Amino acid sequence: MHSKIIDKLIFLEKKYSKYYFKSNFDFREHITTRIFDQLIKKNQVFVKSINGLRIYFPNSSKIAKEFLLSHEKSPDHIWEPQTHKLLNILCKNKKNIFFGGAFFGDHSCLIAKKFSKSKIYCFEPLNKQRFYLQKNKKINNLNNLYVSNRALFNLKDKKLYIKERKKDDGDISLTTQKNIKTKFFYTDTLDSFVYKKKIKEIDVLMIDVEGNELNVLLGAQNLIKNNNLKNIIFEIHSKYVNWRKGLKNTSIIRLLLKYGYNIYSVRDYHSNIKLKNKVELLSLKNTYLEGPDHGFNLIATKDKTLLSNKNIFINYKNYSPKYLFHKTSDKFHYI
Repeated sequence: MHSKIIDKLIFLEKKYSKYYFKSNFDFREHITTRIFDQLIKKNQVFVKSINGLRIYFPNSSKIAKEFLLSHEKSPDHIWEPQTHKLLNILCKNKKNIFFGGAFFGDHSCLIAKKFSKSKIYCFEPLNKQRFYLQKNKKINNLNNLYVSNRALFNLKDKKLYIKERKKDDGDISLTTQKNIKTKFFYTDTLDSFVYKKKIKEIDVLMIDVEGNELNVLLGAQNLIKNNNLKNIIFEIHSKYVNWRKGLKNTSIIRLLLKYGYNIYSVRDYHSNIKLKNKVELLSLKNTYLEGPDHGFNLIATKDKTLLSNKNIFINYKNYSPKYLFHKTSDKFHYI
């Protein structure tokens, strides 16, 4: 029944959404999503095949919803197409790849499958999402994927609490402020973890932890100072970071610039949609930040050869890091 409803919604979008290109009306948000939410139960469990994997996930996030509403018969990603392409570039022939806030494995399971000789370390404190991450690991025989129930932070064995309940699991943020209405989660630091596991360096780190990205990096000071953390993909969001004086004046960017990272914004679409092959990166000063609260990914790298990759394009014009094809302004479209 659910599959028939979703198929009809996809048909509806394919037929009518094209008429809203550059209209300032988001057909997915205002039409499809509202019907979806009325007809599909929250936390309903789905399974989809992708890249030779069977991925189980609950309908409790925008990530899940966008994956279910994908127009692609054979999608090559679950979420954030350009970020996933960038991960594929960065992770090639790499040994140690880390995901902080791994969720149900929307990026990490696909990376573990493609790079079977790499070791994939996932940190996910939220029980529901970690349950499906572990299920996806087991069902797909991803023996190179390690799962921790700890939340990455700047201190080890600290208790973190859910700040407030959210409709979307992907929006849940953790805080040190005690909340008797929610359970607590113990923390770990990257420095402590790699020391315990005798890991010399992290080749690629991806962190999406709803405002705690800086704390994760503060817990990796030894790795950073010793040049043992090579590439970092991280989210920055105006709900948690004040960027009114520019990205270079935010604490997390200042920290990374201090240690010699080259940093770029990643232009992406927060959905499951097929985009042009090249990954577009923006310089910090040319990242357009105006608009309501929003977030996007950035790449901080020590790899001087990355920008010469044929599938990466650097844009030095003032564009948004978010593709929003319903917007009239060219800042939200391909260059």
